[in-house]
Amino acid sequence: MRRKSLFPELLGALAVTGTLLVAYLAVLLVMEGQVDHGAAWLPVRIALNEGPPAVLPWEATGRPAASPAP
Repeated sequence: MRRKSLFPELLGALAVTGTLLVAYLAVLLVMEGQVDHGAAWLPVRIALNEGPPAVLPWEATGRPAASPAP
């Protein structure tokens, strides 16, 4: 008795998996374009020296923010 080939089932499973993966990546790409990473990624960008200098506002003026103005 001849065994049935599993090739068509394997090919179909790979096609379905590939289609789902492409659809998932397309949705991920669209969603990524809609997200604003500006403020959330600022500490990471500062740590990697890719963003603005890591100077806090009160360090720029020379006095702590909690101290009273002279």
